[in-house]
Amino acid sequence: CIIWRVSRPRYFIMATTTGEINLDRLERELASAIEADKKYSRENDAKFRAVAQRVATYEEFRDIVKASHLTPLDRKDIVDSSRKQPWNPVAHGQDLGVGSEMAGEGCGSTTTADPGNTQEFMREWRKLKQSVGEQYQLLLQIGGQRLSEIFKVEISMGVLGELLTVLNQGWQEGDATAIHSILASLTLTSRFGLSLSFLSTSEKKEVSELLRKLSVSGTSPPGETGRTPGADELAKLFSVELDT
Repeated sequence: CIIWRVSRPRYFIMATTTGEINLDRLERELASAIEADKKYSRENDAKFRAVAQRVATYEEFRDIVKASHLTPLDRKDIVDSSRKQPWNPVAHGQDLGVGSEMAGEGCGSTTTADPGNTQEFMREWRKLKQSVGEQYQLLLQIGGQRLSEIFKVEISMGVLGELLTVLNQGWQEGDATAIHSILASLTLTSRFGLSLSFLSTSEKKEVSELLRKLSVSGTSPPGETGRTPGADELAKLFSVELDT
């Protein structure tokens, strides 16, 4: 007889040399073996990602692994046209969108949150989702360096757009240096380019407005000269063309 081995998990398909091979069955078994191998790799990657994020509890670790098969919705799949944000896998299905209907700008309010990882940040972020002002203050309080550490492993698709939207809508001239630092740090996060490509049309407008404000403010890049990109370089990193 003839034996083919199909990837892991160990799986064998057999056929006699004289008998006819059932191609339909062979195709189904091969597809099943390939899918099992993909699931193994996907869940294994999710486990390493959860460990790298230093999740606080086993439940969080388990949820990340269980959700490893989820993928972002295509824009055509979003029925509710009033929703401005792409689906966010970190939000566990909850809408974190920052819309014009949000009330309570409250830029004078502060928060004492001190998130140490992505999950802690997203929990606090969801608590403040009804107030752009409070979310804005949260970002300023955490600062660019801490944000780059929180999202070191990855910044999920959907989250980047929300951060940029809040920074633009909460913009205050006196915070230009802090915002510059945050934007520069976001470009260093893992999968930044992928998340950037998933920005919605409205989010792209927000980031364009934000970078134009930053350029007009004339703020010098924070940190050591030559290590932090200026406004023009930031615009290129965010794929924004500044008016000349």
